[in-house]
Amino acid sequence: MVLRDVTARVEAEELSRELESRLRRAQKSEALGRMAGGVAHDFNNLLTIVIGNASMLAQEDNLSDEVREQIEEIVEASLRASDVTHQLLSFGRKPEMGARSVNLGEVIEGMRRMLSRLLGGLVELVIELPPAPCFATMDPVQLERVIANFAINAQDAMPGGGRLTISLRHLTLSEEAASATSVSSGDWLQIDFTDTGEGMSEEIARRVFEPFFSTKGAAGTGLGLSTVQRIAQVAGGAVDVHSTPGGGTRFRLLLPPSDAPA
Repeated sequence: MVLRDVTARVEAEELSRELESRLRRAQKSEALGRMAGGVAHDFNNLLTIVIGNASMLAQEDNLSDEVREQIEEIVEASLRASDVTHQLLSFGRKPEMGARSVNLGEVIEGMRRMLSRLLGGLVELVIELPPAPCFATMDPVQLERVIANFAINAQDAMPGGGRLTISLRHLTLSEEAASATSVSSGDWLQIDFTDTGEGMSEEIARRVFEPFFSTKGAAGTGLGLSTVQRIAQVAGGAVDVHSTPGGGTRFRLLLPPSDAPA
């Protein structure tokens, strides 16, 4: 009888199959991203026409209050749909394409009016910015998408109303504090998005950044937070979440600081 140890060969074959499976998944994800980006681009062009014509129509003087309100609802719904297409576009293109040094506080403050409209009258918006400007290198359009995504999630978590606080601050992470994140110790810029909503379980919190994972049923695309994570990573930062059922949710975005633009 001849005995031969084939453990190494079996392990190598299993590893080969696993790598091949990962490659197929990566190729499928890349192809899906390109297809989604193309469809989103065409659809967004159509939405631009709808938004533009509806906005012009809303400026007519002889409209009744009811008609004007209906037109505004069309614009609002189209803006929400446009945001979904931008999520798809972000999923299918490189987030670093338009990267430059941007003033984070300026971008956040510039979105105040849009965010208030997006959140509606039941959700209070609080923005806390430091007196000194904070610069980071990233695509400002992508940053706006990140902020809008967090605002939409906060609104969905507070159907009966509440408060969303967006705060920006400079942070120095120690070695111990950095060990709990995916970033290194040192200087960082931190943007917190804290709501007083329903919160989520630990199991859901672990999965919120997975592509196509959604708790919104058919109404959710599952692309929003996975796109946010990708944007943060390309910018050299990270994003995490802390939430408890009934205790609200805090998303934290960490970005490396950069010099002010010349």
